[in-house]
Amino acid sequence: MNLVNLDSVGCVLNTKTGETYLMNEDGTPDTYNPVYLEDCCEEWYMDLSPEDNEVVQTTRLELS
Repeated sequence: MNLVNLDSVGCVLNTKTGETYLMNEDGTPDTYNPVYLEDCCEEWYMDLSPEDNEVVQTTRLELS
């Protein structure tokens, strides 16, 4: 998996699948409850830092 921490929203993004995972306290992903980027709410997107937003938008473009 190609995982990137999205610290601004407390998630980990798998850039190959578009799945996001809540980040455990130790920084590891909670892989039991993935949420796909297209299922994330508008508030989640608004809370992304500029750096994290760039990673998310690049991932969305590559997956489309």
